Parts: sequence; C-alpha cells; structure tokens
Amino acid sequence: MSDIIIREIEEKDNQPLKTLVINTLAEFGVVSNNCSNTDSELDNLYRQYNKENNFYFVVEIDNQVLGGAGCITLKNLNDLRVCELRKMYFDKQLRGLGMGEKLLDVCIEKAEKLGFDLIQLETMPAMSTAQNLYSSRGFEHKVKSKTKNKKSSCHQACQVFMVKQL
Repeated sequence: MSDIIIREIEEKDNQPLKTLVINTLAEFGVVSNNCSNTDSELDNLYRQYNKENNFYFVVEIDNQVLGGAGCITLKNLNDLRVCELRKMYFDKQLRGLGMGEKLLDVCIEKAEKLGFDLIQLETMPAMSTAQNLYSSRGFEHKVKSKTKNKKSSCHQACQVFMVKQL
C-alpha cells in the first residue's frame, strides 16, 4: 500500500466523501432517511467544514479518498465550548490498519488546539467497532438529551451518544 496521507478537506473531495458515506452506511445495512446518508451537508462537505472552528480531515491513498472525519461547532452548553465529531467513515480496505485511531487522534488534537472543552458524537448500535475505538480514546456513553440541538446531527437512527472531556 502506498503512503497514507491525512490532510484537510478540499472542494474536490465532496463527491468521493459523499459516495464513501453512502456506501459505508449501506454496507452496515443503514438505509434510513434519518441518517448521515441523507444529510444535505453531504452535497458540499467542504463548505460545511470550511468555517471558523469547524474542520474535516480526509484520508487519501494514491489520490483516492478512502476515509474522513471532522468536527463541527455546537452551541455552548453550560459555558462549555462543544463540538461534534461527524462523518467518520472508512473504506473497508482501510479498516483494521489503525487509521481510525490516527484520524480520531488528529481530530481530538485539533479540537483541543481550538479550545473546545467537550467533543460529542452519535453513532449506531451496529457500529460496535467504532464505539470500541471511541471508548479507547476516552469517550464515554451518555444518555442523549431529549432536547435537540439544532446544529447537532441528532439522527433518529443514531441511538448511541458518547462524549469526551478535553
């Protein structure tokens, strides 16, 4: 395998990332209309994450996008600066190679550098390997609030809610 590059998202990454998200969710049997595969932000992830205090990183091999993850700023909660880890997906050829750990560490480091106090995320019960990864990096399972934060992804399909204090 050629060199693996982790870099910031570029506009040219929009379509490959959209395809990656849709294909990965389909692989896990997720076809819901209330999930990441139907987010309007999928049409232009670059625009969504190319804003102050938002970020998204792409994993690339031989000019092919095979993974990605990023954080979006949420409203402050109880005077804490909060971001949400979103759209963390990998092509199956990258899974099991430690790229999840590397990319998650890059995202945590960036969130700390930007001064966030808390990272939250939502995932699906079927993605147990991802939950194990998040737990290994200090994320803890929490009960999701009944009040929906308008900037949060809060999909009905995402029943698992985790947080990490920074």
